[in-house]
Formats: sequence, structure tokens, C-alpha cells
Amino acid sequence: MTLLKNLKGGFRLAFMLRCPREAFAPSWHSIIFILLISVTAIFLTDAITAGHPKYFDIDGVQKGLIYFALLFIAAYAAALLSADTSKTQILATVLYNGLFFPWLLFLILNMGKLEWLAAENIADNLQTIHWVWVFLIAFRAVEMVFDPEPLRQMLASGAVVLVLCVSPTYFYFYNFWYPRYVPAEPAEPSPLEKLTHEELFQMQDGLLQKELAALEPPRENHRDVYGVVFGSFGFQDVFMREVNFVSERLAALYGMEGRVLRLVNNEETLNELPLAIAMNLRAALAHLGRIMKKDDVLLLYLTSHGGEDGTLSVWMGYGSSFLQLRPELLAEILEESGIQNRILMISACYSGAAIDALKTDYTLMMTAAAKDRESYGCGDDSELTYFADAYFKQAFPKERDWVKAFAKAKEFVTQREQTEGMPHHSNPQIFIGENIEPVLAALLQERQADKQD
Repeated sequence: MTLLKNLKGGFRLAFMLRCPREAFAPSWHSIIFILLISVTAIFLTDAITAGHPKYFDIDGVQKGLIYFALLFIAAYAAALLSADTSKTQILATVLYNGLFFPWLLFLILNMGKLEWLAAENIADNLQTIHWVWVFLIAFRAVEMVFDPEPLRQMLASGAVVLVLCVSPTYFYFYNFWYPRYVPAEPAEPSPLEKLTHEELFQMQDGLLQKELAALEPPRENHRDVYGVVFGSFGFQDVFMREVNFVSERLAALYGMEGRVLRLVNNEETLNELPLAIAMNLRAALAHLGRIMKKDDVLLLYLTSHGGEDGTLSVWMGYGSSFLQLRPELLAEILEESGIQNRILMISACYSGAAIDALKTDYTLMMTAAAKDRESYGCGDDSELTYFADAYFKQAFPKERDWVKAFAKAKEFVTQREQTEGMPHHSNPQIFIGENIEPVLAALLQERQADKQD
């Protein structure tokens, strides 16, 4: 009866119901009883959630004992601050029974593995609620046992929370059972695994020359735009989709049919398209530099993951190692090509960090993010990155002026980030070289004239 009485008192204490000191009968038996109930609950819920096959981990017992030892230390610290350590057992009985209920509730939530708990803001809010709840239980327990002055009561309650915060999740949700890994059946080798590195590189020249040979020649008395669309992170299909989509939009909406070259890192295109690597980009731009007229324009669109220094990730997997596309390397490749008029677009995190290295008086440069900001939409759950979606799917079909289209796209990106509750705005950036503006104006006039014809 004493054990159930203490558990009932703990329930009233935890849920802020009226709970006099007489609701508890302090004893070591009660503390051990709560310990056994907790261990049993963890043991059973772990066995259910771990599935089959599973294995038992003795570390769970050690972590559980450490948590209960911490709780007793917390009770002693609170009694010490309340100037009466003789009541440590009483306070420990109250705390063990009171804190059992938030522990049980969060155990159930953790066991359920509910999808909505995976959201970062929800998890943070629940953790805050948990520790506020622990503090309130400790505050009421100290008041009940010691009836101290307010300052001592606050300090003693804070001591309980402080001690328990030493490692809240590591000891609080200890595990006894874990799923046992069962190796899957060997999968069919991917196209990349079937190729040696020598074969992969031997293919590049042939694939690139095929794509270059398919480009339309420049037209006399006409300002042409040649595009190179570069998607260099081969692990995620979103970049391949983006390369294809942007290439199609440029051809359909800006009259660049036959003048767009695709470079892609993806297993699906290994035998069709040249890789998006510095070697191929250098060769492609060198070729364009030889065939383009001086007043023609290069449009270079690059999409990948980005580093804080503006470097674009170039990755294909399975031990392949490529030069990472640093802004300085890209500037060197562009300069070697001899192409003067440039529209550069980079969809990547921190892409604004590349502007200083790449800007010239004859360059229009647009980036998906500021130099200290991440961009969004670079996972396979996205059809396109946010920047590509905003620019080429929403803004560009309505506005062919590159600069005005960027302004609209930036608005679309900001609105989407606000709607979806992103923690930071990517803040897309633009740089307009002094001498590129008349080139862009002439381009727009020619496109409007072609449309009228």
C-alpha cells in the first residue's frame, strides 16, 4: 500500500494537483520500486520497438543506474541548499515518484517514433517543456518537504534540474535492446561500379566531342547566347533534373536550341553525357571561346552543394576523386576561354562567396544564396532547387530580362522560405558588371525583334 500511495502522490505532484506532504511515505522500498518499474518499462518497450532480430546491450543497465544515481545526487544537492540534509530520503522519495510520470510520458512519445516529432522545432519545444516540467515538480517537492524561503527554494529546485541536465537524453532514454543488422542480398552493381576509372576517363573525350559537335554554329549579324549547364554532385538526382530542366527552358524560352551543352555527374547519364568536372568544363569553354563571336554571350549555370568559401562540390562516388570547383579555379577556366560576355548563375549554399573571384565588368552574376547563407531544395525530395524553381519555372517564363527575372525570383524564394518556416533566408545575390548592361539590353532587343518576326 505504501508503494501505491507514493506513486499516487507522485501523480498528483507531477500534474500540479493538490498534494500535501502526507501523500508520501518516505522509504527506500519505494525508491527501489520505482527503479524496477522504470527498468521493466524500458526493457519491454525496447523489446517491442527493436523488432526482430535484436540483441541485448548491457550498457542500458549501466545508463539506467547512472540516471537514478544522478537523481539521488540531485535530491541531496537540493537538501543541502535547503540546509537540512537529514530529509534527503524524504525528498528523494517525492522526486522519484513525481518525476516518474514525465519520464513515462516522454518514453511513450519516444517509443512511438511519430513523424511529426522529427521536426527540429517540435523536438526543441518538447525538450523545453520537459525541463520546465521537471523544474516545477522539483519546486513543489522542495516546498513540500522543507517549506524554505523563496530564494533557497529556487536554488534547490534549480539544483535538481542542473544535476539531471548533465546528460539528459543519453541517460534518460537508455536502451536495453537494439535491432540486429542483417546484411541485405547483394544488389546488382551500379553502372559506375561496372566501370574502371580508366574506362570512365577514356569515355570523356568522346562524349564531350559528340556534344560539342552537335552545337549550332554562330549566326552572322546576330548576337548568340551559348549555354553550359553543369550539375556536379552525383549522389542526388535533383541536380541532374535541374540540368535537364534549365537546358530545356533556355532552348524553349530564349531561342538557344542547339546551343546548350550539358555536363552531369549521375550514374544514369554515364554513357550519354560528359561528366561535370573541371577538365570537361575547361575543354568545353575553350571550344566555345574559339567558335563564339566577340559580342556573343556565355551563360554558365552551375548547380551542386557549396562550401562556405564558395567551392562547388564535384563528386561521383565509388572512390572517384575530382578537383573541387573553387571560385579561383572557375575564374581561371573562364579567363583561359577568352569569352568576354558572361552570365554566371550558381545554385548552391554559400554561393555568394564566389562573386568576388568571378566578377568582371562584362559579367552578370546571380547566386542562390549570400556568402554566409545556405540555400534550399538540394535534396532528392525536391524537383528542383528553390532558386532554379523560382527563376526558370516561375520568373523567366514571364520576364526575359535577366536582371528583372532575378528580382522576381528572389521574391519567390523569400516567400517560399517564409511559408515553409525556414530558419534563415538564403538571400540570393546579384552582381551587374558595368559593361555587361548594354550587352544585355541589346540581347533583349534582338529577342523581342525575333519574336515579332
